[in-house]
Amino acid sequence: TQSTWGSIWMWATVGSAFGFLSVSGGAFGAHALKSHLTPAMLDVFQTGTQYMMYHGLALLYVGAMEQRGPKSKLLSAAGLGFTLGTTLFSGSLWALALTDIRKLGIIMGTCIDRHSKTR
Repeated sequence: TQSTWGSIWMWATVGSAFGFLSVSGGAFGAHALKSHLTPAMLDVFQTGTQYMMYHGLALLYVGAMEQRGPKSKLLSAAGLGFTLGTTLFSGSLWALALTDIRKLGIIMGTCIDRHSKTR
């Protein structure tokens, strides 16, 4: 149906955009930021870049899975979660690396720390 094709293309587009941003962000970090950031902040920037790529690939998979079967609320929720989570996580890491405003990293660091302690 039209709505299924719309969601397939939406996830493929967002996943592709995340892939493009991660590759261009990685190149930007490796070349333009290398002389402007401390090694620790460059690692923070790189982490945001890597996670954006991983979740971009996951969104491409969500789109592919929606193509295989009927529209699923669970897949749509996964796609939305990947999109929002990546935007907040990678965005906050990039902002932290570029601005050195520590409050940006505290929120995400706390979430990651709490998650790792529950395992």
